[in-house]
Amino acid sequence: NFALLRRHWSHNEEGVLIAQNNVASCLGDLGRLDEALVLKREVFAKRLRNGDNEDVVIVGYNLADSLIKLKRYSEARKILQKQLLPLANRVVGPDNDATLRIMSHISVCLRKDQAPTRADVDEAARILQECIQRRRRVFGPTHPTTRIDEKLLAKTHQLLARMS
Repeated sequence: NFALLRRHWSHNEEGVLIAQNNVASCLGDLGRLDEALVLKREVFAKRLRNGDNEDVVIVGYNLADSLIKLKRYSEARKILQKQLLPLANRVVGPDNDATLRIMSHISVCLRKDQAPTRADVDEAARILQECIQRRRRVFGPTHPTTRIDEKLLAKTHQLLARMS
């Protein structure tokens, strides 16, 4: 029981954070996204206080992913752009898969936010083009995530064409 773990093992913050993150993942898998979001916010805040490391990047990405699933694009974009992208570049490097996933998620937020401007969609396309170049160089042109970002870029170009 998670409540018992918190009460009796509160001195083991790492264990509590891992359990809390696992519970959040289970809630998300069950479609209980709002409940999962509460836990993910808490885990992210605690990880941020513990310093810059790869765990913060992963937990932050999972939080942003939940926000995107809940269509809270503006909030997700703020976390991704202002906190996670600079952190990921510093901690894991600009060509790491986590950094590239963050960039891809930023482009999704720019495209799907309420009434995106042409500038927003142009920025989404620019980010995706940069992301795809890195993915091709690091993972190759046939890697599944390279292909996913290429499809996102095609959708972004379609949106730009409709905006003209």
